[in-house]
Amino acid sequence: MDRPAPGANGSRRAPDGEWAKPSLRWAKGAWVRGAAADPWPVRIGPLTLECRAAVGGQVGVFPEHAATWGWLDGAVRQAAAALGRAPVVLSLFAYTGGASLACAAAGARVTHVDLDEGLVDVDGKTGRRRVAIGDTTVRALDRYVRARARRADSGEPWLWLGRKRRLRETGLAKLVRDRCEAAGLAGVHPHLFRHAYAQSMLSAGMQETDLMEVAGWRSREMVARYAKSMRAERARKVARSLSPADRLAQDGRR
Repeated sequence: MDRPAPGANGSRRAPDGEWAKPSLRWAKGAWVRGAAADPWPVRIGPLTLECRAAVGGQVGVFPEHAATWGWLDGAVRQAAAALGRAPVVLSLFAYTGGASLACAAAGARVTHVDLDEGLVDVDGKTGRRRVAIGDTTVRALDRYVRARARRADSGEPWLWLGRKRRLRETGLAKLVRDRCEAAGLAGVHPHLFRHAYAQSMLSAGMQETDLMEVAGWRSREMVARYAKSMRAERARKVARSLSPADRLAQDGRR
């Protein structure tokens, strides 16, 4: 690939003849050769990544990634030996996802947050899944991540940190409950948001199979429960709008 890189160091290693006809060439703000080629695999250590020519001039990896991912592989294995268990990694700089994959390949449990794309990889009781989040949530997470980076314990692998230590499930549930009570909402717990999300997405027109995908449900049992609840709610609204007594009263006023 022939692509100008002002920050690149070192001299050319390939013969001039190979540079004369590269598979990819970027010049004057556009790909002038090879952009229509099919994606190609790049193997770096245990990883095999699919690269392609992006409109902005990127291909998905940089040469220095090889050294970075190799270092991460060693660091994860060293941490695992010291801890006696798989280390947990929070990946917040998700440019290509390669660093997250390198850590996972070395045996780490990885949480991958991609704020640019609005995606979060979640480990839950239904397994790992990639969840899309909206712009409001992205901005809120971005504010939190920036504030988190200023803490003395920012090197901890946990995403959620409390005043003194990691926020576990009970701490997060208490935080949600306290904030909701302060806003005048009693009886709110985190799982209630899952119910509200499912009903909101179905009401907005999301397909049931799509909801199953983002919610991590393997069977239709849960989505059928929410769909039944939505059908009952719609039926009540229609019945109220078509009330015979109301229609008779309206006819009597005419």
